[in-house]
Amino acid sequence: MARSAEPAKLPEEISRQLRLVVEFHRWSGSPEGVTEGETIYADQFSRLRSDTRELQRLCDSIAGHLKGRLPGEIETLLAAGRMYRRSADYHKAAEYFLKALDMVYREYGCG
Repeated sequence: MARSAEPAKLPEEISRQLRLVVEFHRWSGSPEGVTEGETIYADQFSRLRSDTRELQRLCDSIAGHLKGRLPGEIETLLAAGRMYRRSADYHKAAEYFLKALDMVYREYGCG
C-alpha cells in the first residue's frame, strides 16, 4: 500500500484506542473480550455483539477522520465487517474489523 505524499495522522484518542484493540487482539488471539465484561458462556453472544459494535464505531471514526484516504483493501474489509454484523455473524464481523484495524495500525503507525 502506497502512502500519499504527506501521511495522514490519526488523532491521539483514536490512535490510543486503535493501539489498545490491536495489541489486545495480538496477545489474546481472539476477537472476544475486546471490551470489558463477564466471561460466562451464555453472555458470549451479547458480548461479541457489543464488541463488534465498538469495533465498528472505531473503524467508522478512523474512516471519517481519513475521509476517503483509506486504501481500497481496508475499505473492503470494513464493508465485509459491516455486512457480517448486519447479518448477525458477529464473530466473522469481528475478524474482518480486526484485520482492517491491524492494517490501519501498520499503515499509519500508532506507536
